[in-house]
Amino acid sequence: GTSHHMIGEQVEARAEFEAALRASAGSKQIGPTYFGFDHRLRAKVGLARTLWLQGHARQAVRTAHDMGVQADGTEHAVTRCITLIWAVSVLLWNGDFDDAEAYVDRFIALAEAHSLKPYQLIGRGVKGEIDIRRGDIERGAPVVQDSLRALHAAHYEMVTSSFNAVLAEALAASGREAQAFELIAAAIRGVEAGGDLYSLPEMLRIQARVRLAMADPDWAAAETDLLSALEWSGRQGALAWELRAATDLAALWAERC
Repeated sequence: GTSHHMIGEQVEARAEFEAALRASAGSKQIGPTYFGFDHRLRAKVGLARTLWLQGHARQAVRTAHDMGVQADGTEHAVTRCITLIWAVSVLLWNGDFDDAEAYVDRFIALAEAHSLKPYQLIGRGVKGEIDIRRGDIERGAPVVQDSLRALHAAHYEMVTSSFNAVLAEALAASGREAQAFELIAAAIRGVEAGGDLYSLPEMLRIQARVRLAMADPDWAAAETDLLSALEWSGRQGALAWELRAATDLAALWAERC
């Protein structure tokens, strides 16, 4: 399920996550553990992300909150961290910044208590992302930049593409469009090379917005990006990304007409 989810096959991902949960439904524990990992928790929080991308936002948020509570029921620190940070991603996508911040604070505290250095860096980067999403670019952008540098130094690249995308939006909003374009182009190359294609439609949409923020907007290239975002999101079954891309494309066409 996780593999399908990360490469953008959300229909297949949901089927696998739900099958995993059905298989463990009779367990008296929160979920079966193998090598310490609680795979029921991981399946359910993966399902939350998939549901959100498929357009089931309310169900996804309820599931994310449920997992945030259940994470405290396992003693496996890495499982708890994965559960919390994936729940945070759903809340961030949904714009629930206060809840996302509360969860990421728990994530950081847990990572610090167990000396999980890359997770600490991710947590701080997400804190910066929340500031950016709230409109405080001056505060949030340096935090994300510092987190990116530290993650690169640690050779931990699992979230650097998404942080680049967030930072690109912030730079474009603060008038540094050329730097923003370099970052979002690098983020797109990163997901294409790394295989985590689930975020590609949204990154193409962000690239289009960066193109349009430039002093000399490239309308044709932005339109191509948005049409590609629509194609990719439709292929992936990611209705949430499709809606965002379609809204931006409609706005572009309205302005050009």
